[in-house]
Amino acid sequence: PEMTSDDMRVLEKLAALSGEAFEIEFMKEMIRHHASGVAKGKECVKKVYHDELRSLCHNVVGVQAKEIRVMQRWLCRWYDICGFK
Repeated sequence: PEMTSDDMRVLEKLAALSGEAFEIEFMKEMIRHHASGVAKGKECVKKVYHDELRSLCHNVVGVQAKEIRVMQRWLCRWYDICGFK
């Protein structure tokens, strides 16, 4: 897949950071990225025909939603950035 200009912007931004600033920005970007995956996965579950693909999409929703919650907890616990969505 090709990288969009937004993808390139994010990578350039992350490349310029380190330490705490990198961790915070990385988790924020991954939360946004995973939220998109959750939304697409939910749409997939509603529209697909094959059970195998429905199962995979359901898994994507569950796994990425869990990872979002983990990163949100870390942002809150480590950096006092609570409620980030």
